[in-house]
Amino acid sequence: MDARLLLGAMLLLVSATAQGQIYRCKGAGGATTYSDKPCGADAELREYRAPRAPEASGEPDSNVRAILQSNEMSSIAIAERRCLGNAESDIYRPVNSRVAGYQREIQQLERQLSGANNNLAGATYGSGIRNQIAALHQSISTERAAADTQMAAARQNCSQQRRDAESRTREKFTTTP
Repeated sequence: MDARLLLGAMLLLVSATAQGQIYRCKGAGGATTYSDKPCGADAELREYRAPRAPEASGEPDSNVRAILQSNEMSSIAIAERRCLGNAESDIYRPVNSRVAGYQREIQQLERQLSGANNNLAGATYGSGIRNQIAALHQSISTERAAADTQMAAARQNCSQQRRDAESRTREKFTTTP
């Protein structure tokens, strides 16, 4: 962005000092034409000076200010996405790791359940395994619900940070120096 501003300022300086010679001629039909080279015997030489660029006041014009504000607002939106991504990673990574452990335990218990004897002792043993599996499923649900609650709070936090930053940026660009 700074390179574009510098280029624009250089072009304004060059155009402010631009001057040259222009020839004014009458064409065959009486129309006036202008050229940088003599266009006939009746060519009239005129000096041309480009209009001066407005003096820099130290404050960018409203278009530049709007562009700068838009860039800051974009940066704020990117910061919010980064905030959400970091929160999601910090919250869900350990939860997903624990859930994967629970799921491995459930698979082991299901293998044990399939090998239980088909008698009273096996039924009692199978019932105990099913209870363990149900408890693990409940743990998975609890972990995910807690993570979702934490993530909702993190979303609100990131959103509030964005609103605060946007408010400061709007105030910065609407305040007259």
